[in-house]
Amino acid sequence: MPRLLLDTHAFVWWLSDVSKLAVGAHAAIGDPRNDVFVSATTGWEIAVNRARRRITAPDNLPAIVEEKGVHAFAADLSSRGTGGKSSGPPLGYDRDSTPVPPSLGF
Repeated sequence: MPRLLLDTHAFVWWLSDVSKLAVGAHAAIGDPRNDVFVSATTGWEIAVNRARRRITAPDNLPAIVEEKGVHAFAADLSSRGTGGKSSGPPLGYDRDSTPVPPSLGF
């Protein structure tokens, strides 16, 4: 069974059925034979962009994730040299230049 880890954009585009997501990717994510995961960072990015009014998102996003059969993935980075400290988003994330769709389409 394939395992898919979605980044925030792929997750948002899949939920909102935005055409920016490739047809094959949309089919793979929606295929019940595949295990689909989103990270805790995805929830964080959606919450931050929602608070900044860059996107609209439903209050019941965790319920939607569960309903869609998507698994939440949380990584414990304490053993990876971070000393258990988190300084925010993952490396390489630039919140000011990362495009986010204006609406999740709900």
